[in-house]
Amino acid sequence: MKCPKCVSAELETKMGPQGSAVDLCPSCQGVWLDNGEVYLYAKDPQGVFQALKEAYAQGAPSPRTCPRDGSRLQQVRPGGSSLVIDACPSCGGDWFDKGEIQQLNVLLSKKVDAKCSRPAPSLPDVPKLEKRPAPSEGMRGPLLPALPNLAFRSGGVLISLYAILVAFFAALSLFFKVDIGYAFLAAGLGIVLNFLLGPTLMDWSLGWMHRFRWITHQELPGDLKPFLERLCLDERIPLPRCGIIEDGNPNAFTYGHTPGNARLVLTRGLIDLLDEDELKAVVAHEVGHITHWDMAFMTLAALVPAILYVIYRICMKASRRRSSSRGKGGNPLPFIGLAALLLYFITQYVVLFLSRTREYYADRFAGAALRAPGKLASALVKIAYGLAGRRDEKAEEGKEEPLGLSAVRSFGIFDPVGARGLVAASLVGTQGQLSKQNIMAAMQWDLWNPWAGFFELSSTHPLPAKRIEALGRQAESMAKEPFVRFDFQQPESYWDEFLVDVLVLYLPWMLALLAVLAWNMVPGALPLKAWYWNALGLWAVGYLFQAHLSYPRSDVLPASVASLLKQVKVSGVRGIRVKVSGKIIGRGIPGYLLSEDLVLQDKTGFLTLDYRQPMAFLQWVFALSSAGRLVGQEVEAEGWYRRAPVPFLELRSIRGSGGESFNCYTLAAKFAFGGLVLAAAVFFGLGW
Repeated sequence: MKCPKCVSAELETKMGPQGSAVDLCPSCQGVWLDNGEVYLYAKDPQGVFQALKEAYAQGAPSPRTCPRDGSRLQQVRPGGSSLVIDACPSCGGDWFDKGEIQQLNVLLSKKVDAKCSRPAPSLPDVPKLEKRPAPSEGMRGPLLPALPNLAFRSGGVLISLYAILVAFFAALSLFFKVDIGYAFLAAGLGIVLNFLLGPTLMDWSLGWMHRFRWITHQELPGDLKPFLERLCLDERIPLPRCGIIEDGNPNAFTYGHTPGNARLVLTRGLIDLLDEDELKAVVAHEVGHITHWDMAFMTLAALVPAILYVIYRICMKASRRRSSSRGKGGNPLPFIGLAALLLYFITQYVVLFLSRTREYYADRFAGAALRAPGKLASALVKIAYGLAGRRDEKAEEGKEEPLGLSAVRSFGIFDPVGARGLVAASLVGTQGQLSKQNIMAAMQWDLWNPWAGFFELSSTHPLPAKRIEALGRQAESMAKEPFVRFDFQQPESYWDEFLVDVLVLYLPWMLALLAVLAWNMVPGALPLKAWYWNALGLWAVGYLFQAHLSYPRSDVLPASVASLLKQVKVSGVRGIRVKVSGKIIGRGIPGYLLSEDLVLQDKTGFLTLDYRQPMAFLQWVFALSSAGRLVGQEVEAEGWYRRAPVPFLELRSIRGSGGESFNCYTLAAKFAFGGLVLAAAVFFGLGW
């Protein structure tokens, strides 16, 4: 973004004192605050909101332009003071020249000192900014930390997984007298058949389920063929067989037994979306998977949880049949099934860990092969946008994007869930330009909030921010300019908020467990029935308290998508009550008529609107009867901003420009349900 005052100077994103990023000009030391950010620093946000609202109504044209969308700013005087602020009526942001922040403290009781990661004592309110110089060509950058040995880590994981499987079979033989010879034979046969037939089955699946065709290497776009030939020659592997899927969603994946029979598949959307170097970077990433034997390692690793899950299903089904025919006594199958299920979850998380590790190696391989890690980073951002769906174009045409390649998501270059989170941060403006400021602001949550690591445990790919940061470090080690330079210093630890969130999340069950433990300690103090109702009553108290904390009833203040993306402390439990305005450009799941969620676009980014009702059929009714009518309308949405890990606004109400208004009653239903359960527990617990 350009400085409104200096025009040519680029604004730099720096950490503010509230754990939120602000945009500062290193030349004139002015500050840009997105819509809603000024209220983070106000003791009386509602009073500041009213003062600014009145000032906006009496604004005069300013010669400066908005750094967000290029529209003309307005000069406003908040509270009738002599302070003149340049405000954007389009995106709602405000520009403060040097010294105007100190004057604003007359209206705000808390300083907006916009401290950054490198404060200078001479200017405590707006510190002098010193941008870290980018390494120049030919000058060695910072030393790139070495990744752990891939063969050692992969081999260790495989040995651990199969050791768990062998130990499980041995335990069956020892404790339950189960003959494990046939079990080993069946498991071994399954492993061999899956490994041998897997690629062939994938070939058939692609041909049946997608518009797929094999292509010759001469049909590869641009000079991708000589690049691929050189890469494979350097790695001493054969050229992979190439195929293309005629689908608009950008994706790329590889599969096969070994590098000798690898398949490389690209989609038409990927070829159309990326420039030549970005496409080479993605192909190099996939070649990295091939040369590292990822296909074989991941196939062998994934078989262990698959076998354990099959054992769980067989045991539970056989247990029900045996119980119905012979009674419940002496049946070990439920215990075997539950043990297999527990080991399934453990081994599945181990497999996901291995998958994320190998993605880092493929990223680094691609960066080294092209000598431009920034190209893969920019490709990831573009692919994220494509995977989330080009909803704005489809909304104008009255069409929706199909769901895409659901059958090959685990093989893709990007996790679609991570893509949805990154796309909200990466685009700005009506033309969908990439915003590196937005990306860096949103990266804070992925890199600092412990909830991000929690969600990453269930993902096949690392969080997008971690991949982009790692590619940035690789670029600097090569004396190249990274796509995004994330040089913020974490202002504080967020583990205290995380632990409070976890406590609130499980509070109802913890209180109920407390009643159960009390009954075990003093079993004769009250009848068992009374303890039961006491446990239910404590659960209801925890449930009501959880709803109270998760849905703050603070003042509703306006905010932009960009300002919300900078909030690091939010989570699925901890929300911020806000109001956003923008245009509905599509449904949450493109092409799915029962998708009740919507996607809002303002001048600063995209945000998913989560429409929730106490009963699912009410959501279906809204999806079928009303959601489509809101597409293309300017709306005002009120609710609670959350992130889990995708940023979204849980709606309380939404009002369209056509006059229609829709309310969500989830919060009211939660309090009503909790109150009824508590009343029932008190009534029956006291024996009334």
